[in-house]
Amino acid sequence: PKPAALAAWAAECEEKDHAETPTEAYADIVHILDAIARGLSLSRAELRIYDPYFCSGACKDRLRSLGFHRVFNEPRDCYKAFREGTVPEHDCLLTNPPYSSDHVERLCRYLARSERPFLLCLPTFFARKRYFAAALGPAVASAVWFAVPSARRYAYTTPFSPAYDATSPFPSAWAVHAPGLP
Repeated sequence: PKPAALAAWAAECEEKDHAETPTEAYADIVHILDAIARGLSLSRAELRIYDPYFCSGACKDRLRSLGFHRVFNEPRDCYKAFREGTVPEHDCLLTNPPYSSDHVERLCRYLARSERPFLLCLPTFFARKRYFAAALGPAVASAVWFAVPSARRYAYTTPFSPAYDATSPFPSAWAVHAPGLP
């Protein structure tokens, strides 16, 4: 059975889309988040991070354990927020989006207009998807770079497994857009 918090996403995502990003994946990009914070004259604890895709809420706890205390990750319809301009105030967007259907493409279209730094944890094959660069637009797409994990494949967990089993179906990397960073 699906946890109640996921009910809002039931029609939008496939069950396999619900996978929590491991702490080690966030640890791999702490230096990038710190650089974004420094560029805004903020501390790590003050940086406002927006993750539009809610899974089970572990994202907030995992980022908090690394010193990031202002994380917005709630079970809300991010596409409605994108359309209506009601996205929470944030300094950067960080997410592991659902990979099914057109979710990544829709997110990229929003990011092309957002003018905020972003970090997307994606399977490495997304870099070769035609729509990835097209949806971001040439200016943003040309400034995206990939941060490769420091160790092995990330092991994702799913709230649908009673044992919260971890899975690592493909290699992942972080697609990063943070203009002005060295």
